[in-house]
Amino acid sequence: SLCGEVQLEFTPLYCRQEKVNIGLLASNFRQYVGLYTGFVVLQNGTKLQLNAVKGLAEDHYAKW
Repeated sequence: SLCGEVQLEFTPLYCRQEKVNIGLLASNFRQYVGLYTGFVVLQNGTKLQLNAVKGLAEDHYAKW
């Protein structure tokens, strides 16, 4: 983040994807399973350190 409170690196391990285009409706979806490393600073100042924590990241375009 610009304020420095979120600094995470994502390493993808697997990608699930789907592409649909049926005229007026379209969807391009990619969901990545992977590992997050870095830190997040909470509002109270507590710093949460992450080291290879499993998580998801998603990229989705939809037209309807």
